[in-house]
Order: sequence, then C-alpha cells, then structure tokens
Amino acid sequence: MISRIQIVGIHGDQDIDQELRPGLNILHAKNGAGKTTFLHVIANLFERDIERFCHLRFSKITVILQDGGIVTLRQRINGKDPIVSVEINGKEYDQISRSKRIELSLDQLLYDKLGGRPVYLPAFRSILEGSQDTAYSTPAYRASRDNEEYQEILNRERLSRRGVQRGGGVLGDRIIECVAIKTVMCRGWFGDFVPVVRYPSLPDVDRALSREIRQAYFSVFRTDQRILSNIFLKVFDAIVKREASPLVIDHWYLHRACRAYNGHGHDKTSAD
Repeated sequence: MISRIQIVGIHGDQDIDQELRPGLNILHAKNGAGKTTFLHVIANLFERDIERFCHLRFSKITVILQDGGIVTLRQRINGKDPIVSVEINGKEYDQISRSKRIELSLDQLLYDKLGGRPVYLPAFRSILEGSQDTAYSTPAYRASRDNEEYQEILNRERLSRRGVQRGGGVLGDRIIECVAIKTVMCRGWFGDFVPVVRYPSLPDVDRALSREIRQAYFSVFRTDQRILSNIFLKVFDAIVKREASPLVIDHWYLHRACRAYNGHGHDKTSAD
C-alpha cells in the first residue's frame, strides 16, 4: 500500500507531494493542478509499465510504501530519448527507455512490492463508452488493431491472466481485445501516458454475457441431439437384430430425448 507520493518537475515546472491513507482517498483541486496525471502515475506504477514514464516529463518520482519500502523513478534525457532509472530502497535495478522494456525479474520485484494490477476508471470513460459502438466499425479502429502497441497489450493481458481466467468467460478473449483497443484509442486521444484501460464497460459486459448465453444454448442443443441420436440408434439396432430380450433404455436418456423432440417442453413430458 502506498502512503506517500512525491513528484518533482512534473511537466517541467510543477511538484506534487501527496499523502495517501488506507481506504477511500479523494483528490480535490482546480483544473490543471495535476490530478489526472497523479492518478496516471499510480496506475502505471501498479501496471509496472515503466516504459510509460518515458512519455511524461519529470525529474524524480518517489513512492513511499506503508512497510517503509521506497520505489524511485528518475528521468534523464539522452539526446531525444528519455531514460527512466528504477530504484528500490536506494538500489538501482534497471534503466528503461522507449526501446527497452522492463526485465521480468524487475517486473516480479515490483509486483512483490506494489501488488497486482489496478482497475483504472478514467474520467473520460463516458466519452469512450459513447463512442464505442460506432468506433468499432471505423477505419481508425481497424488501423488500431494493426498497431504494434495493440498486439503488445494483448500479449501482456493474456500472459497476466494465464492460469487465472479460464475459458470464454466475461474476462475472456473478447474482453482482452476490448482492453487493448480502448487503451490504444485513448492514448491516441489523450496522450501516451494514459494507463491500460482495463475496466469492462457495460456494453463490453453485455456483449460478453450474450455470447456466453448463446454458447450455452448451442451446447444444450448439441447434447440433446447426441442423446436423441443415441436412442434412435439403439432402437434401430434392436429392430434389425430382432433380439429376443426386451429392449432396455435408460429412463433419463429417454426423458431427455422426448424433451428434445418436443422442443424443450416442460418436465411433465411423459417418458414411460
């Protein structure tokens, strides 16, 4: 848990020093005071997306944790390419640039210090949701899907969910694709320092649930087809062989077959 964040030289001419307490924290300040940037700093830190900080002008960011640990980011300019160094408790572990990604060992170390990834709810989410239904069919959307950043976000999301989310649930592949496209579109609108927009919007949830319901209907239909086919094969085989012994068919299978034949009627369908 973060207890304090100090940002020096944000946008080149502004400093922020903010304490955070357990529970709900409310930031209140005039426009241009740095509230959104402050939230983006927190979200990108918890994402361990250190490369994002190459898209923000600052001198030093110090994150003080409740357990006394300190994570420090320092930025220097090498030509036109910003380089961000990462320090944990005063020890430098790596230097990140736009062309150099964070090492897996440092990613794991930051995870141990900061915890899991956040759910970022941007203030502009109403604009994003309002444009989603039409945006998905525009040339800009199709171009975004071919974007290298889009593919990178897809890969990171799939890797982070491996072994946690299974199958085609609400947070399945479709939601991961929505996360990637929303993030790329928002960075195109509001700048490259925008964190990953991971939250599922109401249209996303509605589409995912509708897809799961359709899949469930198809699964039930296929199961009933198999049961009915099995019953008919047994009856046909018995007639052809003219078996002397009486035909024995499981009552449950016959009941399901009758329901399938009657179009999934009520359970009162007779199977005797």
